[in-house]
Amino acid sequence: MLFLTGFNGRGKYSGVLFFFLFFWAFPLLGQSPELVVQNRSQWTGVAVTPERRLFVSFPAWGINFSFSLGEVIQGDVRPFAPFDGETGEKLHFINVQSIKAGKDGILWILDNANPDFKGVRLPGPRLIAVDTETREFIREYRFPEDVYRKASYFNDFCLDAANQYAYLSDSGAGAIIVVDLKNNSSVRFFNHHPALLSETSGLAVEGRYFKITSHVNGIALDEREHYLYFSALSGHTLYRVPVQAFFLPGCFVSLCGFVPEPWAIIPASDGMLFDKKGNLYLTGVEAGRIWKVSSSKTITPLFEDLNIAWPDSLASAGSSLYVTASNIHRSPSSKGFYQLYRVKDYSGEDNE
Repeated sequence: MLFLTGFNGRGKYSGVLFFFLFFWAFPLLGQSPELVVQNRSQWTGVAVTPERRLFVSFPAWGINFSFSLGEVIQGDVRPFAPFDGETGEKLHFINVQSIKAGKDGILWILDNANPDFKGVRLPGPRLIAVDTETREFIREYRFPEDVYRKASYFNDFCLDAANQYAYLSDSGAGAIIVVDLKNNSSVRFFNHHPALLSETSGLAVEGRYFKITSHVNGIALDEREHYLYFSALSGHTLYRVPVQAFFLPGCFVSLCGFVPEPWAIIPASDGMLFDKKGNLYLTGVEAGRIWKVSSSKTITPLFEDLNIAWPDSLASAGSSLYVTASNIHRSPSSKGFYQLYRVKDYSGEDNE
């Protein structure tokens, strides 16, 4: 096993190359991924409800885009169309980037309103809650203009159900957005802080250079230790900040002694989530792997017998971990099908 610690004076680890040369020596943890379903439309997000209903989301910029939300039913992906119970009209989405399922069966939908990476369109980004049983719209959270930028691309988010907060990453303009779900308010933190910005303009994906500049992307909440973890997609540094930093009264984060802490060097990652034991799981886009990061900073691959073409988002249900393959690095003519995989027994015990 390899312990990734030690940063140079610029906050970067000098042994990134060492990590990639020797990761094969690690023991494998989960079972080999099994294919759940594949589709010709390019998806990014995935969510699983407590009833094991499986949902996926499709960004408007994706190949063969036809609808924003889908549900996997009997090996097929069928449109999932929420509606407004008062008007009876279907909800309109501009660009759904990611989704999450709450423990209460509510599907949370992040529409960042930036479908072509050319700027946020009005009415701006929205976080929308939908009842999966009835497909009925529950409520939406809109963001004031001082919380997002024209170049913003709200990419991923995580939920703190107990305290009713959501944490969003802005990979377009580099920031973290904290949403108070009880009071329908939001605040922008760490705007353009170096820890939120890309470290490189390209990645080595499947052995080839892929040009991409994406700021903070993956974001996950450790509810046991009360830290928020995040990283830029175009980078290899995992940062964290104590959740309390966002809620100190009468001061800004940058003035209260809290700055993002460089916590570990990781493979470039798109999505991340924690299990109930405090282990962090990452979608490693360069090698097509899912990585487990322990609290001691040990990084271990879950499998080695399959390369997932750009593992994107993660969702868990019981002892199963789901991951979307979005093939972002491949040309349109070679993308083919997009896969959704499941890894059984990913954490070594039932997470129920």
